Amino acid sequence: MKSIEELSQEMLSEVIILILPPYLARYTSTWLGQGYHSVTIQGLRMVEWQEAALNSLRRGHMIRFKQMRENRVYQVSNPIKPRWEQAI
Repeated sequence: MKSIEELSQEMLSEVIILILPPYLARYTSTWLGQGYHSVTIQGLRMVEWQEAALNSLRRGHMIRFKQMRENRVYQVSNPIKPRWEQAI
């Protein structure tokens, strides 16, 4: 989990959403101790998060959620300009 969280921070991820089979999800105290909370699809605030979870969710699996950052990333630090703007 440490590697996943480090990579998520490097990628400026807002959240980590884990889709876990029942045999892993049942360790609730372990997940809570690591900062992961049990949520439903409807409990995910952002539509994008709901869609991401829906794409991976399987029957009987559980969602564990951890917020990695409070603010959303809206702007790329070095955006790539379209070709028509590069000539200007």
